[in-house]
Amino acid sequence: MISRLTSYALESASLQGYKNWCVEVSPFVASELTRFSKSKNPEESLLAVSKDHPSYGTFPFFKTNDDAKMLITAAEYKYNIWGIDQEYQMAFPYCINQVYDAQPPKVKQTYRDLRDSLLAQWWLPKVKLLDSLRNGITQPKLKAVLDDIKLSRTIYCLMFLQ
Repeated sequence: MISRLTSYALESASLQGYKNWCVEVSPFVASELTRFSKSKNPEESLLAVSKDHPSYGTFPFFKTNDDAKMLITAAEYKYNIWGIDQEYQMAFPYCINQVYDAQPPKVKQTYRDLRDSLLAQWWLPKVKLLDSLRNGITQPKLKAVLDDIKLSRTIYCLMFLQ
């Protein structure tokens, strides 16, 4: 129901000149949602990302067909999707894989075991491993997502300690 209301709100706000949609996701996930919104089939893209976590999804608030329809509305009305939150813990494996998959074959070969180690303990990845991967890549956007994971990891650690 919330997703449908959001779609209506996006449509109505667009008629008043609004073109920015602020979402409680990380900046990296916002860019992925933007990419999905412009894809041939946003619903399929979103469901594919959440297939390993169907009950809670990979991206917060985006896992159902109705959620995908918000993305379709955002694309139709040419919204910029802004992410203003930390990286969601369930998105860590997706983000790590996106970083790894974007690398040239030689870098992938060098960092395969490191990536596997990060994924083996994705819920609380080791900072040294995140830093090692970050130091081995060149893309600023992907370095930023690894920084975001590290920051979120720290936040989650503090929450678990309470």
